[in-house]
Amino acid sequence: MYYVFVEEVGPINPDGIMRPDERPFDNNIINETLRDRSWRIRASGIKVEEFQQNMSEFAVLDHDNVTDNQRRQRKTQLNEVFDGKPLPILDIYIGSKDADYQYYRNTINPGAWYFVGVRQPSDTGIPIFIGAPELSADQYIQGSLVLLDTVPLLTEYSLRDIFSLVHIPDADFGEDTGGSTEPLPPEPGVGPEPGRSEQPDLDPSTLRNVGR
Repeated sequence: MYYVFVEEVGPINPDGIMRPDERPFDNNIINETLRDRSWRIRASGIKVEEFQQNMSEFAVLDHDNVTDNQRRQRKTQLNEVFDGKPLPILDIYIGSKDADYQYYRNTINPGAWYFVGVRQPSDTGIPIFIGAPELSADQYIQGSLVLLDTVPLLTEYSLRDIFSLVHIPDADFGEDTGGSTEPLPPEPGVGPEPGRSEQPDLDPSTLRNVGR
């Protein structure tokens, strides 16, 4: 099970696409598993268990009064707490023959957090591929989607608070993050429902680059 931050949602051409670890797909995957898939949902994720075990390490910051020192502390914490833990990319491929195809196209939004469940690959399941270039090849996973749904608002608020670059605009996780300064969402119980496009976008490289 994963909490994921959706980076991209859009049409794809299976010819020439790469796995999330930037390795080429086997021909049988292209010809059989992805043959009728026309849309890809790409997200960065963290295992639910790992996040729940570590979320108490982070104090909630007052994003209206955050200091430079607090930003530096948050950057250090992210590297210390999640160093060495796999924070992969998750690619989900959907097609017009899938029962929930139109639902996913209409409701899954970049910049939102979701809960993803994965099982062993199934001929009738929606394919999902998990990996990242910086992870070892044995951590690459091919599976089928069990669940793709919004996370509870309190959990989403914690995810956004911990990983938002509003707290660490000067962080350097190995690439230019752009120094996002977008505000956090309102406190739980106020504002839009989770999973909607009006929520502030986060920098999609945040998750993948923690601990580099």
